[in-house]
Amino acid sequence: MNLNKISIIISIFVFFLLGALVLKNTSTKKAEKNNSSYPTATPTTVKTNDAPIITVIPADKTNNSLKSYIHKHNSGFPTFSIQYPSGWELKNEIRNLGYTESSTLSFIKGDYEVRIYQAPVDGGWCIFEGDMPEGIYQDLRNVPYMQIESGIGTLRRVKSAITYYSDSKNMMSFTFCHKNNAQHNNYTDYSSTTSIGQITYTLPTQYDESTLLEMDNIIKSVNEMK
Repeated sequence: MNLNKISIIISIFVFFLLGALVLKNTSTKKAEKNNSSYPTATPTTVKTNDAPIITVIPADKTNNSLKSYIHKHNSGFPTFSIQYPSGWELKNEIRNLGYTESSTLSFIKGDYEVRIYQAPVDGGWCIFEGDMPEGIYQDLRNVPYMQIESGIGTLRRVKSAITYYSDSKNMMSFTFCHKNNAQHNNYTDYSSTTSIGQITYTLPTQYDESTLLEMDNIIKSVNEMK
C-alpha cells in the first residue's frame, strides 16, 4: 500500500470522527435546552411552632405566705389574678400555635398540680341532673362533685374515671365545670371550659386531703380583671 492510499484512509477516518463529535455536542445542547424549561425543585422548610416560652417561679418552703400572680389575657380569655401558697412552684408555658397562642399555667407541689389551660377549643356542657339533651354533653348525673364558690362564680370539681401510672405511682385527676348565668335548652348548664380556661388537678390516687384543700383554695382565689 503506497503513501497516497494511507493518507486517504486517515483523512476519511478523521472526517467521520469529527462528524461524530459534532453530532454528540449538538444532541447534548438540545437536551440541555429541553431540560431548562422545567424549574428546579428547591426544598422549603416551614416552621409551624416556635419553642415555648416558659416562666418559672420556684417554690419558697421557708414560710406559708400567699403569693399573687396576674395572668395576662390569652386566646380570647380575660386577664385574671390568682393567689397560691409560697410552697408551690409556678410555671407558665406559652406556645405558638401558628395562628394564635396557647397558655398552660401550672402550680406544682411534688406530685400535685393545678393546671389552667387556655387555647381556642370547643367546649361542651356538663349535665348533673334531669334528662340528657341532644348535643355535646357530659353525663355527670350520678357522679359525685365538690361545689366551689370562686371569684369567677360557681364551679363543680368532678373526679375523672381514668387513673394512670406515673413514676411508680397511681395518679388521678379532677376536672371542673363552670356554672353559666344563662340557661341553655331549658337547662341550668355548666360548661366544661371555665371563663379562664380548662381547669384540671393531677394528684396521687391516695392523695392528702390538706393538699387538695390548698388546691381548691388556689382556684377559689381567681378573679377576672377588667
